[in-house]
Amino acid sequence: MSTNDFHELTDRLGRVHDADSGDQMGMGRLTASPKQIVLEYLPDKEPRQSALMSIPPREIPERLVFVDSRGVVGLDGCGIRRATRRGNQPSLVEVHADHSIQLERPTADFAAINSVRSEIAGLATWVTQQSVVEKTMYSNDDDLITRVVFEAKAGEPNEVGADHGLRFVPYFDTTSERSLSGGRHEIVEKMFVETRVEDAIGLDDHLKTHRNIQELLVIAYGEPCGQRLSWVASSANPSERIIPRTGSGDLWRGVISTWCGRGDADAPMEVPRKHTLFDYPDIGADGVKRWVEESAEWARVVGPLVLWHFDAGSSVEVELLQIGVALEALGYKIALRQRLIQPGGSQSFPQYLKRIGETLNCDVGPVIKGSPDNGVPAHADYEAWSEDFGLLYRQAKHADHPLPNGLHAVIAARSGARLLRMWLAVEFGVDHRTVNEFAKYA
Repeated sequence: MSTNDFHELTDRLGRVHDADSGDQMGMGRLTASPKQIVLEYLPDKEPRQSALMSIPPREIPERLVFVDSRGVVGLDGCGIRRATRRGNQPSLVEVHADHSIQLERPTADFAAINSVRSEIAGLATWVTQQSVVEKTMYSNDDDLITRVVFEAKAGEPNEVGADHGLRFVPYFDTTSERSLSGGRHEIVEKMFVETRVEDAIGLDDHLKTHRNIQELLVIAYGEPCGQRLSWVASSANPSERIIPRTGSGDLWRGVISTWCGRGDADAPMEVPRKHTLFDYPDIGADGVKRWVEESAEWARVVGPLVLWHFDAGSSVEVELLQIGVALEALGYKIALRQRLIQPGGSQSFPQYLKRIGETLNCDVGPVIKGSPDNGVPAHADYEAWSEDFGLLYRQAKHADHPLPNGLHAVIAARSGARLLRMWLAVEFGVDHRTVNEFAKYA
């Protein structure tokens, strides 16, 4: 079955099977997109409440297989959203799934995956690897261009070497569109995040590493970077084709997933900001590898910080609290590292801010600059900024304080986020001079 159209499924009608046993469970209709994957089906058998009354099912296998005339789809992460019945009519069961995977044939272990590819907004630009594109143009006797030949060659994958065989794989996509003024055709440089393992593991185990890279890009760009799951394979060395859009088995297989890393299906797949705080060559493979391997240790710092970038429309109190939580977690880690406290101990929030300032190995100017154009003056130094942020944080956190000034709170949250990004960049190997140069733009 071709994967060319495996990006959205609409009203496909077929048989529903338990993936583990292979038993048919009923007939259903499948609709799948990055926003939601929904299977509605009529069970073949239902528990009986009485001779005349059946009971809708309340549980369902985590993995199902859907089969119709167009092919086979595996559904992973299944759960019943609702089950309804009217009178003596059969129940209608609505199932939501996390992932729908193109299959060659029904199989019980389709969710055990060797290789995964995902896309993240801004990845190709961040890696900065340039492909080779040669253009040859041919003209007729009237000197009109009548033929154009492009030859494009992507670079070699960037091997990171972290858990799960992480690497960045460049490739090309093409777009064509027609308008009243003519046609427009583009070659677009893109890049996959790829993980490969010899022994198959659960898809969710792969996706932890892919999400780690999304988080790193959000820190680099200071913008929400959308993420999409693209391809999976049940092989550590899946076959490649000139146009990898066909085939199954050991080839890359299409996948539709509601998983979008830290974002959702509406998260942008283009990054509006051109400037980054740092690029891949600045942090290097060793820095990325450490970022992935130590991700669990930094989750309480990175998680709130990254989610803050995706939470458009939150109240100013929520914005401040989210950045404050991340700052408190970072200060706690520094205090532990300096042996100022023992695990489980604590310091005050102002002390945590002091710890961060003491260990910030780069220029504090971008943090304390305020926003004079918006009536928020620059702070005299880091200590003054810390006092101001601490006051706004208390006002947002405690009901017995007046609400913080909205504009001041927004500027404070942004400066706190910038402080965290700068500190983490240097911690994971970016030269402080690079951070000093680009922090004012990023």
